[in-house]
Formats: sequence, structure tokens, C-alpha cells
Amino acid sequence: MGSTATTSCCNRRDGRKEVRVRVRLKIRGKLNLPMFGLKVAIVAAICLTMYVVADNALTELAYQEGKSISLKYASDISGTLNRAMNTANVVAESFAGMKEAGYTNRDAYSALIKQVLTDHPGYLSVWTVWAPNALDGNDSAYRNKPGYDSTGRFIPVWSRALGPVRLDPALDYDTPGAGDYYQGPMKTGDSMLMEPYFYSYTGKKQDTLHITSIAVPIVVNGTRVGVAGIVFSLATLQKTVTSIHPFETGYGVLMSNSGIRVVHEKTDLIGTKVGSDPHRREDQHYRGNRTTDQPSGTQCGNRSSSRGRRRPQLRGSGK
Repeated sequence: MGSTATTSCCNRRDGRKEVRVRVRLKIRGKLNLPMFGLKVAIVAAICLTMYVVADNALTELAYQEGKSISLKYASDISGTLNRAMNTANVVAESFAGMKEAGYTNRDAYSALIKQVLTDHPGYLSVWTVWAPNALDGNDSAYRNKPGYDSTGRFIPVWSRALGPVRLDPALDYDTPGAGDYYQGPMKTGDSMLMEPYFYSYTGKKQDTLHITSIAVPIVVNGTRVGVAGIVFSLATLQKTVTSIHPFETGYGVLMSNSGIRVVHEKTDLIGTKVGSDPHRREDQHYRGNRTTDQPSGTQCGNRSSSRGRRRPQLRGSGK
């Protein structure tokens, strides 16, 4: 009996221990479930944070790479324009010196700008437009002669726009808007890099080209007597800018001082204003990043996103 009772008692104790063990296991299991869920949430949060940090780092890396590429090409294009500006200044100063010295042979003036064009294959044309009778007071003797119009003013344009180098008279120089290349420097006395514009050397629509012009006033004894200039076809810059392909899917855009697309891989967008189409990613990006002190320049973009940044300005340069 005692032994049974003991055994029974022991069995009861064991039973209670087993119950207690079972109870303890059940409590620990209940505690481990939320702990496991919390651990999963923490690990997920860490992974998400790492992904966001990695994504931001890649974005910054892409931006810095794009900035580096844009700076390089902006520097190259600025160098080209600055050299042309220097050349135009030399022409204007040479004319001023000749005039001050009393040398007014029109053929010599014309030959000088022809030689400048010949020496610079990248120029589309070299030109000069003088005020009425400002060179030699003899405009009437040259009316309608080769290189002149009905006014007889000294307005030669030597160009290779239509193939071989040829001489034509300047057009529209007295027309507001179209004649800004001449009227602007004459009014302000400042050298200018014109906004891109369309121009025909023959006056025919089919010969129209997209160009920009550097114009420098000719000043003789403190008086502005004319303007000398150099013209670039923007097709020259097209090859440079469209060769930009950062990260293989990127592209380059050259914008003018007022945000006009000067060069773009989509030629139908050339001449359109950046930011004018709210449905185009490139325009959305430009409007969001445009600043008043950086109105133009070379921009690197991406064909599949709007992460490109605006680039250093080039004083007058998606989808």
C-alpha cells in the first residue's frame, strides 16, 4: 500500500512536474512567437534601410558621374565659343585700326574676313555689317554690286553654308528681331553670343539653317560704326553633345540662355523650350531644378528616368 501510495504519490508528483513543464513550455512558446515576429521586423527594417542607403548612394554616384561628364563637355564647348569670340574681337579691332589709319579699301576689308573663314574650317561664315556710309562715305557707288544690296552699304558675308566659300550680302540687318545680330551690338556696344536662330543665306526657306552668331561692335574713336561676327552651324555642336552617353542609357542636351534646346538627340525637339511640356520627364525635371543664376548649359539626362541634373551654364544650350 505504502509502496503504491508512494508510487501513486510519485506518479502524482511526476504528473504535476510534467504539467508544470508543459505549462512552462507553453508560456515560452507564447513569448517566442512575438519575439520571432519582432526579430523578423527588425531584420526587414535593417534590410530596407540598407537598400535605401544603397539606392541613395548609387543616385549620388550617378549624379557625380553625370556632373563630371557635363563639366568636361561644357568646358570643351565653352573653349570653342571663347576662341571664336577672341577671333571676332581681333577682326573688329583690326577694322577699327584700319579705319582710324584712314585705310578704307573695301576689297581689303572683305579679303580679311574671307581669310579668317578659310583659316577656320569650323566656322560657317564670317561677316561684317557697317552703318550707312560709315566706312568710306561712298555707299551709292556700290549699290547692287556683287556682295551688296540696293543700299550699297558694306555688308559682306563670306560663308561655306552652301558648299564652296562664297560672298553674299548680309540680310535682315535692319529688321527688328531677325537683325538682332547687328542691331544688338550697335545699340548696346557689347559683344554678344546670340540665341540660336534660323537663317537662310539665300533668303530661300529650303536653305534655312539653325545657327548662332558671335557679334562684336567695331568702335572707331569712341563711335560704333559697325559689327563684325562669326557664325556657327549648330550641327557642329550636335556631334559633340549627342556623343554623350553616361551609363550607356544617358544622353546630352545643350540649352541656350533662355532654356531653348540647341542640341538634342531627338532632332524634332531642337528649337523647343525646355519646361514647356509638363508631360515630358525631361521638362518636369528641368522645371524642378532650374535656378535663376544657372539658366542654361549642357544637361545629362537618362532615357528611362528623370534623375539627370542640370549642368553648368554655357553663356549664349527628354523625352
